[in-house]
Amino acid sequence: MRFHIFVSNAQSGSISCYRLESEQADNCNELFSRVSDIEVAPLVMPIAIDEHAQLLYVVSRSKPYQLQTYKINNSSLELVNTFPLPASMANIELTPDRNTIWMVSFNDNLLARLDVSNPSNHETITYSCGKHPHAIKISPDLRWFVHTELGSDTVKVMPYSTHNGPEFSQQIEVPLSQGSGPRHLIFSPSGKTLYVLTEMSGEVFVYSVTDGKSENDPPLSFVTQKAILPFEHFGLLLGLMPENRIADNAAHQRIWAADIQITHNGQFLYTTERNSSQVSLFHVNEHQIRFVTRFTVETCPRSIAITPDDKWLIVTGEHANVTGLYAINPSDGNLTHQATAPCGQGASWVSVIKA
Repeated sequence: MRFHIFVSNAQSGSISCYRLESEQADNCNELFSRVSDIEVAPLVMPIAIDEHAQLLYVVSRSKPYQLQTYKINNSSLELVNTFPLPASMANIELTPDRNTIWMVSFNDNLLARLDVSNPSNHETITYSCGKHPHAIKISPDLRWFVHTELGSDTVKVMPYSTHNGPEFSQQIEVPLSQGSGPRHLIFSPSGKTLYVLTEMSGEVFVYSVTDGKSENDPPLSFVTQKAILPFEHFGLLLGLMPENRIADNAAHQRIWAADIQITHNGQFLYTTERNSSQVSLFHVNEHQIRFVTRFTVETCPRSIAITPDDKWLIVTGEHANVTGLYAINPSDGNLTHQATAPCGQGASWVSVIKA
């Protein structure tokens, strides 16, 4: 099976395009290789893929803020449209109907909606929210719209429909531990469980997802929380808010968790921590979660992606000059390093699509 992989390089202002020959390669260079680098704009970061239309959406966080649409063409990219944005967007989520991009502005405390089904539409609708929103997810059953607010230590959930979008008037706040900093989140494939990764405390918070039909049946019900690493082993302290890190002499000695992903079969959950350059493995079965082990990976791993066949994990490191490829053991989820390929500076996001 063959895959196209795309990595955004914030400092280089480029997208690195790769080819993964999953089962037909004779050596590492044939297995995983960089095909090209596409110049985009400074601080190119969040990306999302429309697999059906073979489109890559790319956000530039430098002025002029914009979202660009690229046609995926044999591991390369062709620019087809550009949408202006009102603010710097830290994360994007394509709706399942592929008509709308939802975004969050970390610095301006906004949620934003852009209709990408109309190429001539240049109007982005914004909604005020709490402090430092970081990520958005729509539940697999299309019933819930969930976003994290790192600065207010909350997860917010509201009813969702394909026709009307999220119902902001019915928003429910789910508080997390003070100073935890909820960052990224992922649903289990069934949609029955939500896993939330906290950036500053380095934990996975596990929630049962319910029908939410009454006040006694909230949409998210807390189950447990697990540390992603033995932080005392690495000498890592509780992390700080981004605005407090500049004057912190111990910033490199603090927890700085980044990404969370789950295999498509729902068995293995992976998280990243940047200051220790670790990927952690959890065995999961819906609400049940168990830390298994950890792996040293590329320096400062910001983003990870899993191929649709659950055979490969791709790792980008903000301070690395290569993108890493790891084989996933189907029986226990353990990772084995297989190959690397060059990337640009400040590798941020990674996405994968079947060729």
